[in-house]
Amino acid sequence: MEKKISPLNQAIENILFYIESNNLKGDNLLPSERYFSQNLNISRTTVRRALSKLIKQGKIYKKENKGYFVSPQKILRNVQDIYSTTQFFKSTNANLITKVLSINEILATKFLSRKLKLQLGTSISVLKRLRLLDGTPVILETSYIPTKFFSKISNVNFETNSLYSSFEQVGLTVEKGIETIEVVPPTDDDQLILKVNSDQKIFITRGNTFLENDEPIEYFNMKMVGKIIKFITELT
Repeated sequence: MEKKISPLNQAIENILFYIESNNLKGDNLLPSERYFSQNLNISRTTVRRALSKLIKQGKIYKKENKGYFVSPQKILRNVQDIYSTTQFFKSTNANLITKVLSINEILATKFLSRKLKLQLGTSISVLKRLRLLDGTPVILETSYIPTKFFSKISNVNFETNSLYSSFEQVGLTVEKGIETIEVVPPTDDDQLILKVNSDQKIFITRGNTFLENDEPIEYFNMKMVGKIIKFITELT
């Protein structure tokens, strides 16, 4: 017995086909609800439901009083990778630019001394970078590194060089990393730097990277624009 496709699923498939056949890219405007209703011969209510479902799937997004737009293609990142952000994006075809926002030194707080296994008050170097994908801010990355390690690479241009590769060149090889991932609302500073709205959610990953002797070499946090980055994992 042939199974009929519901009007809702038919509308979803036809909208996706329209996007593909017209070679629409991220942030391209879609036709109106009325257009799809008339051309698909489906009620406007069903079209609206289909568009709403596609929004939840991350395929499209809506701007009030402006219409529906195609979502930018997401960059997939495997949560099991320990590559630096620079190394990761080099493995894709993404046009990534890194901008160093600041480099300074602080004294280890109780939190950082615990994360980096340092004595309270030990000097820590803080490297803050903004990653832009095709000119759009996508990642705000802050690395906290014991100054005894960072001083070995302090002359490196981190807008063109990977942090981990730079460590490796001076005999400090990052062997493993541990990170947590959560979804949070952006702070006021996040909104300003990442150019997101207060109602948009962002990913934040926090964790450590370690040398082969399990000595922490970095504590980091990365704030990522959710509509650009998508995390995957592989079961083995």
